[in-house]
Amino acid sequence: IEHIKGFRVYLEDKNPDGKQCQHLILKDPRQLNYSYRSTKLSSQPFSSLTFDTDYMVRVVPFPSLMNESFFPPSFLRTNSCEVLLGADNLVCKPFWKPKILNVSQLGSNLHVTFDLAPASFSFQFYYLYYRQRQDGLFRVQRCSPVRLTALCMFLHGGLQWL
Repeated sequence: IEHIKGFRVYLEDKNPDGKQCQHLILKDPRQLNYSYRSTKLSSQPFSSLTFDTDYMVRVVPFPSLMNESFFPPSFLRTNSCEVLLGADNLVCKPFWKPKILNVSQLGSNLHVTFDLAPASFSFQFYYLYYRQRQDGLFRVQRCSPVRLTALCMFLHGGLQWL
């Protein structure tokens, strides 16, 4: 192994375009001999890994006369978002937006209804941001879930929102 100048560390997921590579170049490769067979090296962290995903890692020495597939891979699974960041972290919550949004007006009453998020989101309230055309500032109103939709009721500028 004295001829080895470094290692390539390949990391790939199921997506063939998702292969990443790092080079570990030894400072003084002439010192690498059989007595270093259990030496551990560390690479820089790989970026943009996905939570809860299977990856294959392959370490290949260079230069090498052997095909890269000769070197056995290792497999790892990244932790879930909840394990790494905590179950209450908003980053771990899936994104949701209503599929149905209805706005209607009867006189000065404006009705805004939309379907609720799945129960797994555990939303106790919804917030509706609004503004009147002539007013540049957004206002917010807290809405309570009712049955399968959310309703808001407040008075602003002569319009009552429901």
